[in-house]
Amino acid sequence: MASKAFKKRERGQSTYRKSSMGKRKTSTLVEEQEKEEQAAQAQKQQQTPNQPAQKLEGKVAKMIEKAEQRKQKRIARQKEWEELYKNQPDENYEDPEDCEAIALAQQTIGDFKLKTAADFVVPENERVNAEKKRSELFSLIRQTHDMKKKFNDKLLMLRNRKIESIAEIKELVDKLEIVQSYLPKRCHVTLPAVPEMKPEEEPEKKLEYTKETLIEFRKNVLGLEITRVDENSTTNTVPAIETHTSKATTRATNDPRLRSASILSTFSSLPPSGSSVMYETPDMGEGGRRDFEQDDNEDEKSEFQLMIEKEQEIRLTYERDELLREIREKLILFDAVLRLLRHEKVNLDTILKNAELRKVTLFEECMLLKDFEKRENGLAEKVYTKMQERDELEDKTDELKDSLDEQKEELEQLQEREGSLTVTLNNTIGDGNKFESFLIKMYKKKIKRIKKKASNEGSSEENSEEDDSDDDYDDSDDSDVDSDDDEMDDTVCPPGCDPAIYDQICALRERRLDLEDALLEAKKLCDGMKKELDAMTKKVKVVDGALKNARSDLEAFQREKQQKLNELDVVVTLKLDQIQYVLNNALPQDLSKCLIIRGSFLNRLQRRIKELEREKVTQKQLYKERRQQHVQMLRDKKTMQKKIKELEERVQQIQLLKFGRLVDLEKLETVSVNRVAEELKEKLRMQEEQNIRDLNNWDKTIDQLQSELTVHVKENTKRLDTYTVLHRANRELEVSLDARQKNLGSEFQGDRMADEIERTRLAQLVQMQSSEIQQLEDEINMLSRKGGHVLPPHRNTQLPREKNNNSYR
Repeated sequence: MASKAFKKRERGQSTYRKSSMGKRKTSTLVEEQEKEEQAAQAQKQQQTPNQPAQKLEGKVAKMIEKAEQRKQKRIARQKEWEELYKNQPDENYEDPEDCEAIALAQQTIGDFKLKTAADFVVPENERVNAEKKRSELFSLIRQTHDMKKKFNDKLLMLRNRKIESIAEIKELVDKLEIVQSYLPKRCHVTLPAVPEMKPEEEPEKKLEYTKETLIEFRKNVLGLEITRVDENSTTNTVPAIETHTSKATTRATNDPRLRSASILSTFSSLPPSGSSVMYETPDMGEGGRRDFEQDDNEDEKSEFQLMIEKEQEIRLTYERDELLREIREKLILFDAVLRLLRHEKVNLDTILKNAELRKVTLFEECMLLKDFEKRENGLAEKVYTKMQERDELEDKTDELKDSLDEQKEELEQLQEREGSLTVTLNNTIGDGNKFESFLIKMYKKKIKRIKKKASNEGSSEENSEEDDSDDDYDDSDDSDVDSDDDEMDDTVCPPGCDPAIYDQICALRERRLDLEDALLEAKKLCDGMKKELDAMTKKVKVVDGALKNARSDLEAFQREKQQKLNELDVVVTLKLDQIQYVLNNALPQDLSKCLIIRGSFLNRLQRRIKELEREKVTQKQLYKERRQQHVQMLRDKKTMQKKIKELEERVQQIQLLKFGRLVDLEKLETVSVNRVAEELKEKLRMQEEQNIRDLNNWDKTIDQLQSELTVHVKENTKRLDTYTVLHRANRELEVSLDARQKNLGSEFQGDRMADEIERTRLAQLVQMQSSEIQQLEDEINMLSRKGGHVLPPHRNTQLPREKNNNSYR
């Protein structure tokens, strides 16, 4: 059993060795890969020897770009401040929106403005002239004509209805006469009279004539009297009369005004319609009618005849009463309609009379306004001309402002180009250049330049004058050049100076001179535009004053015209209940203090009082909120000022710490980049990066070696454990062999012997483990002094027990 356990342990150790060998192989592969990467990086660095210089150039370019961005940001911020200060209103500034709101509130306050007031200003929408009054007069005439025509149409309709009613009543009377002819005399009633049309109801019939009118005309006017009429003459005269009558009837039917008369003549020429109605029974014919016409003295009648007569009498009486009722209803209905039309005519007469009075008033106003029309047109034309002139000047002013803004932007761009040119000069010269002063003087030197010939021949004189002035300017420059020539000669590149830099400085000088000429021209244009803008602004103010005077003259004229209109008398019809001005329950004698106003206006004024009270409360609340907001904004302003002061102090402290004194940041931005210092900084940065990479590589190497040391320590610990287990098993075997040789057959002595053996074994095991512990502690201390931190090995205490048990067995 012991040999089997020993074999198992050997197998475990071999497996552990294989795993540790695999780990070692992996660690070696990792080391090889890292070495290859380092070699590739070194090769890349060798292949690109100019990479630090390229990085330096890129960094310098980035620094210049950042400086330019900061400058542009500062310029934009300065523009924002300038725009903000430019838009800052004055202390006496009034917001146009507030002024419009106040004017609108004054116009729509809801009060009733008296036209007789001395300070009454006629609104523009209520101003009148002769043309408006003339149109009002024509409108009134048209309205009165429409009302008259409407009433006349109703009257004609009623007349036509009367004609129809007369024809219907006549027909009903004929029927009634026929009905009464079949009734006994005791049942007869008086027939109603048929109305007739009066001549004044049909004035158009004055131009019509009949046979009777012709005879009467011949008798009364011509003095002729017809004593005997022959048959031939009668037959000849009647067709002529009928011919004239038919012509007149045709004319009447064609003319709407004479149509009713022609209808009347037609009705009069027809036979009675009642003659066609027969009231006969099947049992009664002419004999029956003759029976009614017989005397009532006949005494002998049959009972059947009496019943028939009674029935017929009742039926005819009912028909008679119905005809009478129908006639009565027609008359009553016509009288009612006529009474309504008469009432409407009374109201219409009142309206027309007031319209006539209003027409007179409008005519007087029109004549008065016609006298003022010429002056009013002159003043209105003057106001319109001034307004048009002001609009034109304002448009020109706006165009000048836009052009001036564009010119200022162009000037700023030129200045920025000049500043960038200075930066380019500093970068081109570089730091530490021994010809720096010479190159700067050469760059700033003023030289004589050849003027371009003018394209237009007409401007040759101006060009000659400009050339003279330029020559004077160049002479002064030549004096400067002569003074400078004593010190240096910039026409030739000095020995030791880079020709490329010299050529670049010459090119930069040409660009500077071009920029200076462009700046001078832009400044001249700006100054000219400013002067023109100032002159235009003065003109606008003058035109505004003239427009204001013209408007005041027009308003004064409108007041004068309103006063003249107020002097005209206007007739107003009032009812007694409309008079509210009463003294001692009586109408006063003097009504000059009275005011005529519509009831709706008075009610609106009373409602407006309550509305204004509510608006007043709302405005007070709004004012309170705005005041609180103003106080809060003042507090915020104080807080921001305090914060700004703290930030300014902080900026000063930072400048003192960084520069040792207060500096101008704008000037600091214009400082060129120190190339040598930047190269050293770049080399220092690259060396620091290389050192960091080396430190990281060494840290990785140390970590790798520490991991390998840990693996070796663990492997050594496991081997010591294996050695200890084997040594313990060997000692146990030796002890057991010694015990068997001394006490043969002791295994048969019972449990007591086994307990003693076990106790002895355990005591020895304790001693052995304590010695092993002491050895392991010494080994751990020794390994810890080499730099590796090793944990104590985990020991399995069950394995010796199994050995012991196996050996015991």
